[in-house]
Amino acid sequence: MTHSSLEAKTKQELADQMKISINTLKRRLDKAGLKIPRGHIPPDVQQIIFEKLGWSELSRNGPK
Repeated sequence: MTHSSLEAKTKQELADQMKISINTLKRRLDKAGLKIPRGHIPPDVQQIIFEKLGWSELSRNGPK
């Protein structure tokens, strides 16, 4: 999956892609200082999340 093929996703969908729980994702977002509003997360914001949380390989290659 490349950045251009990313689609807007919910936090739950991102957590599933990262293979972590929604609560763990929320804690990690808080710890990284990322305030993500409710609803679908656009691809450009997903890219920031992946980079800040050290999962930039997900944005380039898709889930493992």
